Amino acid sequence: MENMERLLSVWIEDQNQRNIPLHLLVIQAKAKSLYNNLKRVQGEGSQTEMFTASRGWLDQFKRHFHLHNIKMSIEAASATAKKFYDYLKKIIEEDSYSPKQVFTLTCTRSATEINGEAPMSMCYST
Repeated sequence: MENMERLLSVWIEDQNQRNIPLHLLVIQAKAKSLYNNLKRVQGEGSQTEMFTASRGWLDQFKRHFHLHNIKMSIEAASATAKKFYDYLKKIIEEDSYSPKQVFTLTCTRSATEINGEAPMSMCYST
């Protein structure tokens, strides 16, 4: 866990130096990805420990590594949503979908691919 947190703090600092705003979900996804990669490298012995990257864990992590000024931004999430909207609109227009063919998909968690891994989600159409 300590190795993952150290690597995550380095990654966050790198993102901040590049002026890349971070969203809570992106940081949590990166933490899970780092944890799973380290777990795989360390072998079967560490398979028993579960890591969820909860909000409480993130708050403690920020305090421990003195990351009080992390540039977390709603704008980062908004920019991603805008890109997705534009991409979806392009597909609908290019493939001539009718409004009846387009439906709303509600998910309990983002189904967007983050860092090459799609988070688990519960989705249903409305």
